[in-house]
Amino acid sequence: MIATMGNQQFLAGFLSYLIFPGLILLKAKKAWPIAALVLGFNFAVMLLTQQIGVRLGLGAALVFIAFGLGFWRAKIPPWEKLGAVAILGLAALAGTLGLFGLVVGVVLALGAAGLYFLGRAVWRRPLLWLGIAAAVVLAVVFLLPVTTPLAAVRDLWARKSGAIRAWDWWVGYEMWKDFPFFGIGLGGYKIYFVPYKPKFLATPRGAAYAFPFPRADQAHNEYVQIAAELGTFGVIVLLGGLALLVYLGLGRLGRLRDPQKTWELLLLGGGLITALVHAAPTFPFHLPASSLAFVAVLGLALSPRYGPFGDLRLSLGKKGRLALATFLLPLALGVGVVSVRDIVADGYLLSAQASYYLGELKLAEQQVTKAVELDFCPRVSLYWYGLIKAGLGKLPEAKEALEKCLNLYRPEALYLNLAAVDLQLGNAEEAKKLLTELLATVPPADMAQDARYYLAAADLQRGDLLSAKSWLEEILRENPEHERAWLLLGEVQRRIDLWDEAKTAFQRALKVIDAKLQRLNARLSQPLPLKDYGELRAQKENLEQMRSRALKALAESP
Repeated sequence: MIATMGNQQFLAGFLSYLIFPGLILLKAKKAWPIAALVLGFNFAVMLLTQQIGVRLGLGAALVFIAFGLGFWRAKIPPWEKLGAVAILGLAALAGTLGLFGLVVGVVLALGAAGLYFLGRAVWRRPLLWLGIAAAVVLAVVFLLPVTTPLAAVRDLWARKSGAIRAWDWWVGYEMWKDFPFFGIGLGGYKIYFVPYKPKFLATPRGAAYAFPFPRADQAHNEYVQIAAELGTFGVIVLLGGLALLVYLGLGRLGRLRDPQKTWELLLLGGGLITALVHAAPTFPFHLPASSLAFVAVLGLALSPRYGPFGDLRLSLGKKGRLALATFLLPLALGVGVVSVRDIVADGYLLSAQASYYLGELKLAEQQVTKAVELDFCPRVSLYWYGLIKAGLGKLPEAKEALEKCLNLYRPEALYLNLAAVDLQLGNAEEAKKLLTELLATVPPADMAQDARYYLAAADLQRGDLLSAKSWLEEILRENPEHERAWLLLGEVQRRIDLWDEAKTAFQRALKVIDAKLQRLNARLSQPLPLKDYGELRAQKENLEQMRSRALKALAESP
């Protein structure tokens, strides 16, 4: 629940799944006004988040409920209760969307009334199903950005980061192509997203997506993620589960003879539809609160209140109970121990990060070592273990940890950090391979500049001075304030006996460093979050070291 409050998308999704099921509370005799106010407030908060995915989900659920009310002849709550809910809904729409919201509310009300009477008509004339099927197909065509003839839909897709989502989905498709049967493995999407970026960009389709975009933890589509991580087998299981849900739900609605229960089941179905539609443009089921809301609504919909569900009891004899207890007790104990260890490991990791930002690397080393030891499957903690070891100059241990991260946790920054360690160890070829792969992912501009800087350092280490000079000049054309590039360029020019040019480069580096130090000292004199303080402090230390190098180089120049 707490996690939903830190992300508008998560909060909107969680609230939207409960809006229609919450209408069941209108049946309460005395407390229904309070329930209506809470639902109206939740609806307004959800609208304020401006999440298109949840609006699509609620729209699909409204279509299902309005049509179902007429088709299955459900009992609608008294008009005074529906009127109160309608007024609250219109108030939420007007308060968040203005006059346009009122218009939308009226259109939705008229559309819902039309669907209600359509449901009643279909009951009498089943041939109307053909028209409904055609309308559904047309709606999908008009709503999908790749098929819609409507410019407004394409513009909305572009404004809501559609290209980035499409990139996520195509990368998932590339993973599925490589592992079509059982997928790349649970959790594999976020591990291998970065190395799959160049594979996608190398395709004809990927040419349209050659813009900087950072690593994605999720595919922003639960169905794509299942296909990527579990393959065709996982997709078949998913489709089978959805088909079973539809079969059981429609069967229960058809068998119910109590109009009140039919109303309740339609509302619960609306909550499920909202979640399943919302899962197409985002990843709600990776959040425990959203998953819990979905499972709770699903459990209510499949409860015995709305029809028999069969007898799931299993009779066990004395030996069977003993065998089951023998299996479950160690399992429960093991899960509990692992969970507690992981929680403690997270605490040590946070402490290690704080110590790292404060410059207390020895203490950070002790804390992150405990985090790695306690973590069931260290990923982020292992990455930080490598960073802290590198900061302490323990390069072989840092290299070993960071190389393990290539198969466990692979953000773009890992390439830079591992390449830097390789360069310090004299492994220029390994560093070049990592940096070339990073550049092929089209990283953000500052990261691309750092990658080219390390490539220049690798070429300098290999003795390829012209290539190193070319990399550095490319960086400085883009960013004349890149002090490290000026400093390294001076070193390259000194090695090829261009002493005047080298002196100019060192002087330019010193000028940039002094200006940055002045700005850093001003920012460090103000209150800062711990992470920002740590990053600025590290930058200051690096700049002071480079300043000493520049002064020494100028003193040694003829």
